[in-house]
Amino acid sequence: MINKVTLVGRLGSDTETKEAKNGKPFTKLNLATTSGYYDNNKKWVEQTYWHAVLAWWKLEAKKGDTVYVEGEINYTEDKKTMIKAYMVKVLTGAKANTQSNNEAEEKELPF
Repeated sequence: MINKVTLVGRLGSDTETKEAKNGKPFTKLNLATTSGYYDNNKKWVEQTYWHAVLAWWKLEAKKGDTVYVEGEINYTEDKKTMIKAYMVKVLTGAKANTQSNNEAEEKELPF
C-alpha cells in the first residue's frame, strides 16, 4: 500500500522550527494550494486548500514563499476537542525546494 502526497504551494506564515525532546529539529508549515474549475456559466472558480505540514527537519522560509514537499497523510485527533484533523507529515530525508524573491534554491537536508 502507498500513502504518499506531493504538495507545491505558498506559505501562509513564516515557518516555525522547534526541537523535539530527542534534540531533533522539526518545522511546522501552513501551506496553501489552489485548484480550479469552470462552472456551468463557463466562469473560472478557484479554490484554496490549507495544509498543516510537519517536517522532521529544519526549514527556514517566509510567508509567501513557494514550497515543494513530499510526505504522507497522517490522521490525528485533537485530545481536547476530540475533532479529527488531517495532518500531512513530511518524510525524513526528502528534499525541500523553496522559491523566494524570484530565485529558486534547492536545499539539501543534513542527513
